[in-house]
Amino acid sequence: MLIDPFSANSKLSLIAKHKGMVFLVLWALSLLLIIKAEAGWVEEELRQDIGYVSSGFPQILIDSANNKHIVIIIKDGDTRRDFKYAKKVNGTWDIQIIETLPRVLYHESIAMVLDADGRPHVSYSNGDLTKYATLTDTGWDIQLIEDTITRIRKLRIDLDSENKPHIVINSLDGLFYVTHPIDTWVSDLVGPQSEFSFNLDSNDIPHVVHFNANQDNEILVSTWTRTGWSAEIIDTSPEWKPYLDSKFDSQNHLHIVYQDGTNEDMEYLHWTGSEWDVETIESEGRILGHPSLVLDSQNNPHVSYYDQDLLRIRYAFKKDGNWDIYLIPSSRYTYSLVLDISEDPHLSTDQQIYSYSVSPTPPTIIHVSDVTHHSIHWEWNELNGDGTQFRIRNSEDDSVLSGDLPPGTTYWVWANLRPKTYYEIYVEAFNSFGTAPSASQGTSTTRDPSILIPPPRIYRDGRTEDSIEWGWDDLNEMELGYRVLRAEDLVNISGDLPPDTETWTQTGLLPETKYSIYVEAFDANGSTRTFNSQTAMTLRDPRILVPPVYRFIQETTPTSIKWEWSDPNEFELGVRVLRAEDLVNISGDLPPNTTTWTQTGLPPETEYSIYVEAFDVNGSTRLDYPKTERTYFDPTVLHPSPQHWAMGITTTTLTWTWEDPNEIELGYRVIRAEDGLDLSGDLPPNTTHWIHTGLEPNTEYAVHVEAFNAEETKRTVYPARRTTLRDPSKLYAPVSISYDTSLSATAITWKWIDVNQIETGYRVKRVGDDVNLSGDLPADTFSWRHENLLPNTSYQIYVEAFTLDETTRSVSSLSLYTLAIPHSDLQLTGVGLNSVSLSWSRNGAPPETYYRVGYGLTDYIPEDSVLVTATSKEITGLLPETTYYFWLTSVNETGRGWGHGELITAYTQFQEPPQNQPLSNVIAYPNPMSFSDGNQKMTFSNLNSQSTLRIYTITGDLVRELKANNTGEAMWFGKNDFGKEVASGVYFVFIEGNGDKRTFKVAVQR
Repeated sequence: MLIDPFSANSKLSLIAKHKGMVFLVLWALSLLLIIKAEAGWVEEELRQDIGYVSSGFPQILIDSANNKHIVIIIKDGDTRRDFKYAKKVNGTWDIQIIETLPRVLYHESIAMVLDADGRPHVSYSNGDLTKYATLTDTGWDIQLIEDTITRIRKLRIDLDSENKPHIVINSLDGLFYVTHPIDTWVSDLVGPQSEFSFNLDSNDIPHVVHFNANQDNEILVSTWTRTGWSAEIIDTSPEWKPYLDSKFDSQNHLHIVYQDGTNEDMEYLHWTGSEWDVETIESEGRILGHPSLVLDSQNNPHVSYYDQDLLRIRYAFKKDGNWDIYLIPSSRYTYSLVLDISEDPHLSTDQQIYSYSVSPTPPTIIHVSDVTHHSIHWEWNELNGDGTQFRIRNSEDDSVLSGDLPPGTTYWVWANLRPKTYYEIYVEAFNSFGTAPSASQGTSTTRDPSILIPPPRIYRDGRTEDSIEWGWDDLNEMELGYRVLRAEDLVNISGDLPPDTETWTQTGLLPETKYSIYVEAFDANGSTRTFNSQTAMTLRDPRILVPPVYRFIQETTPTSIKWEWSDPNEFELGVRVLRAEDLVNISGDLPPNTTTWTQTGLPPETEYSIYVEAFDVNGSTRLDYPKTERTYFDPTVLHPSPQHWAMGITTTTLTWTWEDPNEIELGYRVIRAEDGLDLSGDLPPNTTHWIHTGLEPNTEYAVHVEAFNAEETKRTVYPARRTTLRDPSKLYAPVSISYDTSLSATAITWKWIDVNQIETGYRVKRVGDDVNLSGDLPADTFSWRHENLLPNTSYQIYVEAFTLDETTRSVSSLSLYTLAIPHSDLQLTGVGLNSVSLSWSRNGAPPETYYRVGYGLTDYIPEDSVLVTATSKEITGLLPETTYYFWLTSVNETGRGWGHGELITAYTQFQEPPQNQPLSNVIAYPNPMSFSDGNQKMTFSNLNSQSTLRIYTITGDLVRELKANNTGEAMWFGKNDFGKEVASGVYFVFIEGNGDKRTFKVAVQR
């Protein structure tokens, strides 16, 4: 479709669809107003920013950050010409002079390419000298690459995967390829001089598309084969074709545009993978030249070219099989076409750049620069620079949070938030042409610093034989200090440590002894300690003797064993090696720090066991167990091979391999295990393998290896077994019938291993009645999706391989249940201090369907769960002012659900610290605490902040002492102060605080 705004009778024209958007433009009499109207094309005049273009078309490129780059020749006076490079960042051109030239360059004798970092690489020529320049951290590095090729008219440059330049030059002397493989520039003749296009494919192989005017005006693709250039003819025509361009797509297929010299059509030619496909972009009887080609992310071609009849630029792109064509309001020649990161086109002429500025570009990077307990500071990158504004939207419901932010904004603060809560946003870029959302980004606010919390962890920071340095994380900002409590009786052993303390050293301890502590933070309102204690052990006293530790045997011979051990002592008088069976000292007293001793004079192939004993003036010590080792084979005795196995497996052969422990054997034999038949005959001494031939495919074979000499034979105790490979000319049953993770309520994807090479195909059949469920699947199939199934229902299949002549079936699969129908409409129906209520819809599932409700304090995996058949559930026993994560999924008969399920979060309500309320209001729940019903803790609520609870057995023994937290609660997990679980029974609870006391009974059931 041609869009022509220059029709003499046209007052209103329809601009073609681009990116799914349609625009109407009212064309005025002034060309400038047409360009600046709210249509797609925006003109940018280079002369105002860069200078007067004297010769050469500016080449435009756009990097991954959406910055424009151009190279151009600028006139400065009558004789001077500046070869300039310019980069546009945030709306401003940064201009640099690459080199000042004494003469004018030919208009296509400059070329540029960008590397992955957006750094420009430029090649250019003044007709006789060709140069290569790249921008470094210190400026332009310029190299002379060619001075023998003269009368240059055009050149092109590309970079390989190592950023090495490859350049093709067209001169009146021929078409040349120039590279820099090591430390010098090398040139090679491609063919006679010709209009051309040049690209490297994904394997860094150069391809030159050019004409052969001497041979029927053929279009050739010349490819470098490492030994020379190989040319392929892809089209012929009796007329000269002066212009072309080419690009490779993501599949390494070449695309070409060129002017047909016969009828002056603009042609598009591309390789499909098997053939060249040719089509006409436009055929209007006009002279169409100077094409530029670029491919988008879907490999759709975009082409710009010049209409010498209308004196206008045309832009065409192919989408859904059709070409849409624009007329662009410029009488200048087009030179280069590029797409930006939104895939909008930009093209350059000798004086202007035209940009199709419809779609705003959303930020590609969003990050959090600061977080407090009530605010999040978001920042993002700005890629537009054209008046695009922004809105911040809530990812949860797409509501607008920020209002319309002005152009250039790159940050926004979301304030008045709840502590310890997850928030997620996305940034929406918008202008008068449309909107574009970014990806979402989320984070959680921090906790409220006014609320005291215990250290999240305790760790051992250092230790000696009589001290332990404890460390912990200080996450508080308003605490009065910390205390270290002895775990067994909660006695304060550190005194009150000052605020911000994170270490304390416990001294006067016993060596090699375990110690356990809690760390407690406190302020004016109370205290809170770590949920779990931490245990560490002091080091041993180096003056106390400890036993040596055995190490590996370093050297064994037929008559000796070299024993080795570690020396952990510092003050021993020496060590002894004792015979294990009678503890006789067989080494004598060895000196201190000895770690090896060789036991000699031993018989071969005999097992020996020893202890190693350290001794000093006070006595000796050894490990509780001995070390055992065996002397090596006697070289004068015949031995069976200690190990044999099969290697080199084929369909008809097995290579049996074994160890040769002998020195006096006459040879070896391979013996069939089932009947003792000699398979190999007598093999020579030192043989370690034999090839077993003439075997049946897919068959197991078992053999012994037998050593022999003139007096005796020694055979391996156990046979080696191995199966030959399958015969590729035979049909076998599929193996390993299973299913993949795409299991749903109505579908199962069955999988198997395709072990065949000659099969016509496969069939999936139902176990029981042998119904063909899949139809005939093609050869090499290894999976099939079984659809339209009933939810929560068992299915079982087998897989059959077939050819035209035979079939063979697999074993049956395991019975597999489909998933239950998933729920819908999960929502929070109530949030309290210690509870959260959820509800959901069955979504058509039967009433007996089970649902698993999981919950926990992290969004990684549920810490607890319950099964219900109802469509609502109240989760109790939660902490106030805490974020909880809840998962819901339906489960099938085997208990399998949809992963963890759908996730929803809730923040329990805030509870003011209790103020001197009477202890008569205290309640304990659940009471009794029944572990068999899934209850893991008992909660005491309605306490005042000064309350202390002591739990006793009915005989008066103290079980556990608890303190109320700042929300008036205490929790008991059914354990005593030493962490051991208490027995089932009745317990007395004694509470006191603020002068009030109360006693009542609770029960535990296990």
